[in-house]
Amino acid sequence: MRLVNTFALALMLLGAVNWLMVALFDVDLVANLFAHGFGTVSDVSRVFYTLVGVAGIWVTYTLAPYLVAPHRTIDIRPIRCEPQRITRR
Repeated sequence: MRLVNTFALALMLLGAVNWLMVALFDVDLVANLFAHGFGTVSDVSRVFYTLVGVAGIWVTYTLAPYLVAPHRTIDIRPIRCEPQRITRR
């Protein structure tokens, strides 16, 4: 699950940077890479935009409990499993 969250966050950040470049510099990086310029959409860029949208929904869904209940914290420490001792009675 950590890999999915990391991938979704990376896609969301790439989409955010792309829209920032569109707003500030009138440059659509995805369209320039996968299509023929600003405002054009190829099949590859359509897949990228779809993945960015799904990633945004996924990240929002996974972070929603922490936004609603701000007293909850995200525990990023590794989980340590202690062996259990079986005792006979």
